[in-house]
Amino acid sequence: SPGSRLYDTGDRARWNDDGSLSFLGRSDFQLKLRGVRVEVEEIEAALLRLSGVRQAAVLPFRPSRDTFLVAFLVLDDGAPPLSALRDALASSLPEALVPSRFLSLPSLPFTTSGKVDRTALSSFDISTAEVPSSDASPRGQAEALLSQLFADVLSLSHVPRDADFFSLGGHSLSATRLVSRIRLAFGVELPLAALFSSPSVAGLALVLSQHHDALPLPSPAPSSLPPQASFAQERLWFLHQLLPDSAAYVIPEAIELTGVLDTAALEAALRLLPERHSSLRAVFGSLEGMPRLAFQPVPEQLLEVEDLRPRVRGEEALRALLQQRLEEESARPFSLEKGPLYRFRLFRVAVDRHVLLMVIHHIVVDGLSMDRLLSELAQSYSELSRQRAPLLSTPPLAYSDISAWQRTPEFRAREDVHLDYWKRQLADAPALLAFPTDKPRPPVLTDRGAFSRHQVLPREVRLRLETLCRQHQVTPFMALYAVFATLLHRYSGERELCVGTPVSGRTHAATEDIVGLFLNTLVLRTQLPAEMTFASLLAQVRSTSLDAFSHQDAPFERVVDALHVERSLSHAPLFQVMFDLRRVDSPLSFSGLASQHVFVDNGT
Repeated sequence: SPGSRLYDTGDRARWNDDGSLSFLGRSDFQLKLRGVRVEVEEIEAALLRLSGVRQAAVLPFRPSRDTFLVAFLVLDDGAPPLSALRDALASSLPEALVPSRFLSLPSLPFTTSGKVDRTALSSFDISTAEVPSSDASPRGQAEALLSQLFADVLSLSHVPRDADFFSLGGHSLSATRLVSRIRLAFGVELPLAALFSSPSVAGLALVLSQHHDALPLPSPAPSSLPPQASFAQERLWFLHQLLPDSAAYVIPEAIELTGVLDTAALEAALRLLPERHSSLRAVFGSLEGMPRLAFQPVPEQLLEVEDLRPRVRGEEALRALLQQRLEEESARPFSLEKGPLYRFRLFRVAVDRHVLLMVIHHIVVDGLSMDRLLSELAQSYSELSRQRAPLLSTPPLAYSDISAWQRTPEFRAREDVHLDYWKRQLADAPALLAFPTDKPRPPVLTDRGAFSRHQVLPREVRLRLETLCRQHQVTPFMALYAVFATLLHRYSGERELCVGTPVSGRTHAATEDIVGLFLNTLVLRTQLPAEMTFASLLAQVRSTSLDAFSHQDAPFERVVDALHVERSLSHAPLFQVMFDLRRVDSPLSFSGLASQHVFVDNGT
């Protein structure tokens, strides 16, 4: 109607046939994004139509070479997660109009005239804006480096392993830059088409892994063949023969459960673990000086419940007794011949508070196996406590199938290629790190030791570490190892170091979900000449690490034998110091219970 609207400079309008004007939006809210004309108000209007979105503003950002859209949202209580909002928006708008980043704010800033203050929004630090996708973290060093390269090109703080490069704002030009950086970092000639066909960190890591000669896929071993221990299991079996009472290879995991616990459901969930994963039921006898693998049935009773309350009085005494019992059970050795090689204890410390202790011998599990077992336990308990059957996928292969596969001529030939690399890399390496300690090295190496509590890096240090990694295209592992090597050099005065580091040993996708012992140990050989800068050290560490991780199929014991290292009872061969960057334990979801990990020190 006449006089109902006052037009401003920058408004766009169209004359209608009847002489009236139709408002078409603001010209200053238009932009071209990679050749596509973008109406910011159209995107904002689509966002406001989504359930749970109270206010919305969309701005273009150009932190580096590329321009991308960021959505600033004020959400109602109970609004869907940002990933769901992005999916809903993508169903109503072209992909080019869907913002690459989403940032939830308690309120939007406004000017004195009541308009959204876009200048204030443009000053926000959008490096913490959420990339709507899963929270899956990179697995292994190759994925970690790829994630860092993705983040660098896309100007993000992190990139999940399954996030799509192009959904995050990538395009053909930035794809070209990413591929060139991957070629430089990994030393492979990766075609640009590979990124378009596998645009995620996980997918591209798989493509890179296939640049090696392909191995035949593992398959179920013939039932007519007796099961064999893997080479890694043989190594631990021999060590156990030397020190049968040692707890060095016992893995404890304690979880505090708060709430009304269904003990029967917990035991049933625990029973599923050895029933589903035959490696847990393994025992190791002896035949002609070698381990003889066999499998036991699952015992009738798996879970032993121990009420600690009647034994002491007072909360402090109860905590001390709990810690004592955790340490005692975690330090108690296993009989590899008699089994079982696992035990489960439930300590009751209050009506609604229990601590579950799972102790498993390293010969049947590694760290990734423990993660899978804990995840399955939480999922199974949650279903069984509701009187429902757990829906768990059946592992297609058993660990014994992988053991047989590792003995095939093709796999052994692959090992030999990797072994040749280690013979060149560690030729004439220093045998012993002359490290000054407060006590003399004992004539016979023992497993006595202790854990240091986790030290959390301050936020400012973490941010500076992330910046350093982006600048030098390294992973946090590589950057922190370089710092660690510098520290060792400062204390020892040595210009050449050999440091061990554990790796998953799961270099084939078929091994990802299998419970068993895949862990291997690599040796990082590092030179620190007097004139070296830290930037040069980072470049060396990146190159050495990638080479080492690319040749992790050679078992450590074979490397030691091939180098004809002189053995000593007083120290380990090839290295005496290890570096391991471990992730923080992720929370577990037990239905109706609050859970948290409990620190256990078994004295090794």
